[in-house]
Amino acid sequence: RPHSIVHSVIYDAKKGRATGVRVVDAETKEMLEFRARVVFLCGSALGSTHVLLNSRSDRYPDGLGSSSGELGHNLMDHHFQVGAGGRVEGFEDHYHYGNRPVGFYVPRYRNISPATKRDDFLRGYGIEGEAERSSWHRGRGVPGFGAELKKTLHDPGPWYVSMTGFGETLPRHENSVRLDPDKVDTYGIPQLRFDATWGPNELAMRKDMAASMAEMLERCGLKDVEPYDNYKPGGTDAVM
Repeated sequence: RPHSIVHSVIYDAKKGRATGVRVVDAETKEMLEFRARVVFLCGSALGSTHVLLNSRSDRYPDGLGSSSGELGHNLMDHHFQVGAGGRVEGFEDHYHYGNRPVGFYVPRYRNISPATKRDDFLRGYGIEGEAERSSWHRGRGVPGFGAELKKTLHDPGPWYVSMTGFGETLPRHENSVRLDPDKVDTYGIPQLRFDATWGPNELAMRKDMAASMAEMLERCGLKDVEPYDNYKPGGTDAVM
C-alpha cells in the first residue's frame, strides 16, 4: 500500500505474538491497521528499532521485545576520518584519465593472532586508500593572485596518496537511541533521540590507526607524510 508510514507493530497479549501493523497515511494522516498471521519487520537498523520502541503495550512498556531492557542500546557505527597522507614524487607524465590508480584496501591486521595482539585496544580496523593528482583546487592554499596564480595552476600538481581507517566499535549500553518525549515528526510519531560517544577503546584505536598509516606511507617512500584525525561523531561514516 503506497503512502504508508509504519507507526508500530500490533501485539496481542492473549496470543503472545504480533498480529499486525499500524500505519499512518502520508496524505491524510489517518491511522490504519492491517492484520496478518506473520509480520516481517524489515526496516533499517535504526528504522526497525524506531518501530519497536514505538510498539508499546502492557507486556512491553519499553517497546516490543524489550524484556531485557536492551532495545535501543549498544548503538554502534564505524569510526573513521582518521589516517594519513603523503606526496609521491615523479609520475608527472600520468594524469587522471586512463592512468589514475584505483582505490586500494588493507584488511584488518590488528588483534587477529598472538603476534598482532594489542594491549591498548580490542578489535581492529580496515584501511581504504587512493591516489590522485592535485588539480587547480590546490590554489586555495597557494599564495598569489591574477595571471601569475593562473599560470601556476595551469598544469596539474604532484601526486598524493591518502589512507583512511574504518574502525570497529565496542557495544556499550550507554550508547543508545530512545524515543524523544517531546518531539514528533510530521506524522505524529515520536522522533529518535541519540546519545552516543566514542569510548576509550575507539580513541586508543584511532591513535594507532593514524600512526600505522603514516608509517606505511613513509616506508613506501612518500614525502611530507602527515597523519590526521578529523574527529566526527557517530552517524557520519559516509561523510568524507
